[in-house]
Amino acid sequence: MAKRKMKKATQIKMIQGALKSKKTPRQFIPSLRKRLAKLTAAVAILFVMCGCSITQIHAQGQVYTIPQTVQQTLATNVACNGGNQFYPVKNLGQTQHYLSITAPGSVPTIFSATIVGVNSDGSFTVISDTMQLLTGTTSIGALTATGYFPIVEVEINCTGGNYTLNYSGTSSTYNGTVGGYQNAQVQKILFNAASAATTASAFTQPPFSSASGTLIFNDSGLISAGSTVSVQCIDGKNVVRKVFTYPLATAGGTQFFSVPPESCTEIRTTYTSGGASGATFVLEYFFTEPGLVNSTLSTPVHITGTTATAVKATSGTLIAINLNTSAAGTVSVFDLASASCTGTPSTNIIAVMTIGATELARAIPFNLNFVNGICVQASVAMDLTIGYQ
Repeated sequence: MAKRKMKKATQIKMIQGALKSKKTPRQFIPSLRKRLAKLTAAVAILFVMCGCSITQIHAQGQVYTIPQTVQQTLATNVACNGGNQFYPVKNLGQTQHYLSITAPGSVPTIFSATIVGVNSDGSFTVISDTMQLLTGTTSIGALTATGYFPIVEVEINCTGGNYTLNYSGTSSTYNGTVGGYQNAQVQKILFNAASAATTASAFTQPPFSSASGTLIFNDSGLISAGSTVSVQCIDGKNVVRKVFTYPLATAGGTQFFSVPPESCTEIRTTYTSGGASGATFVLEYFFTEPGLVNSTLSTPVHITGTTATAVKATSGTLIAINLNTSAAGTVSVFDLASASCTGTPSTNIIAVMTIGATELARAIPFNLNFVNGICVQASVAMDLTIGYQ
């Protein structure tokens, strides 16, 4: 008896189901994508260049008129499964892609979305920014991408809560990074109402290939001593180039941390719990847009006495020390949190500068990152201005 051949439409549906399933081993994903690309390649999509007339092509089988506009609901109130969830879009030749994301029920604690283009050989390219969770009542945000590929997919990675995805695509408009689409670029909410007793990590793609930005940590109550937030800057070879660690105060409330400019292709942000806590926290990462980075713009602290001064209570960057009026003595700089910046510090010494009695006023540049905090002490009274970020 001859073996009955499965229809291409059935094969496509089965492969799409396998790509969506969290039970499918990750190593099978490239070959499944390659097979799906071959099956869908049988549908010819003809583009008409700008300025030419748009005509209807008649042929055997299914054909399309270009430009195409597609609207599709990819997911409705789907539960996060803690892994990658894939949603192929109806691909009729569109080159502009728009994704609207809402959380109709509970908001996920960790959420990221990207739009991916899959080539005919099964390899894939991320063609959008990574949209991290945006807090709110029900609306999460929007994402946009540009580019034609045989297969276009939406990839979701989230934990806790539910989400709904609506896709629109066309081939005749220009993508503008404004409104919610711009928010998806610069504002990444890495954790939302996450437990302060649990260590967790979130990955994001920096929109401008730089770590430069501001971390905003907000907790609902007391967290354990020793809790930290760290930023790992990862390059294209998956090598960690730099790590910035920021100790967290236990008192609760909002804390801000400046992340210096550092070239990255991916960023891993980790909240490390110091122990038991009943509090929850939100962690946001605001990336600095090009043209807004000023590595020398700083906040001043004026010092005229000999008391050890906590210039910055937590991690930051010491930009410079301005020597306004000198005296014969030393100025010592320590990498210490404010709790340790008392008396006469003797640990974590970064620099000891010897100052003459009649030196001219000048700026002494540093541009150094401090992990714990910035502590400065003069051995004799002199007039200093400390600039930090």
